[in-house]
Amino acid sequence: MVKKGIIVNKCPYCGGTEFTEGVQVFHGAVNKPRGLGKVQTLHHIFCKDCGSVVRSYVYEPEKLSKYPPENAAENSSE
Repeated sequence: MVKKGIIVNKCPYCGGTEFTEGVQVFHGAVNKPRGLGKVQTLHHIFCKDCGSVVRSYVYEPEKLSKYPPENAAENSSE
């Protein structure tokens, strides 16, 4: 299975070679930590043999906040 140039061809847990894809719904959405923005659906690729999640991703990561935030050093309590 290919998504964004990453090929998943073998499950690292059981060695399976067949996969399926699903999306996490309801509270599984990904959003910027602060402020409003486009919510990203979290996608998962599962091994059909053992059910393990072998990859998770969002389609448009560029729409999420940069990490670490640019002012992280200012807000650090260290």
